[in-house]
Amino acid sequence: MKADQRIVERLDWERIYAPLAQAEDSLARLDERLRASPIRQGWIERSHFSDACASLWFDGELAHLEDLVLHDARMDARAPTAELIRAARVLGARRRILSMAPGWALSPDGLVALRSGGFGAAGEEGVIAESSQNPTLSRVEEC
Repeated sequence: MKADQRIVERLDWERIYAPLAQAEDSLARLDERLRASPIRQGWIERSHFSDACASLWFDGELAHLEDLVLHDARMDARAPTAELIRAARVLGARRRILSMAPGWALSPDGLVALRSGGFGAAGEEGVIAESSQNPTLSRVEEC
């Protein structure tokens, strides 16, 4: 049995069900409020920056939000650290996922693009061309 399965089995679902349902309802209301809000785009960008920094915390690394904002604006105050560069790549991946069609990130093309690091928008430097001639893509499609 996997460790993840043991953790899920040990959870006290009766105790956490109500808070989970409340959180789900709150997120649905927030989503509806933001749908027509003038601050929608700013909220999305801010959440991308926060999530990019938070994703590194899982690995025990730290990238300051302020440094990431400056790095994104190409206004670095100092040489970027490896952590900052990783956070910038996560930020680029999140933006790329948002700019593509729903479901793209889990499609074979999306998985190949995200795993290979082609995080810019289509046509930008650093984007890896996605084609069915790609041997990696062929292996993904076989699965």
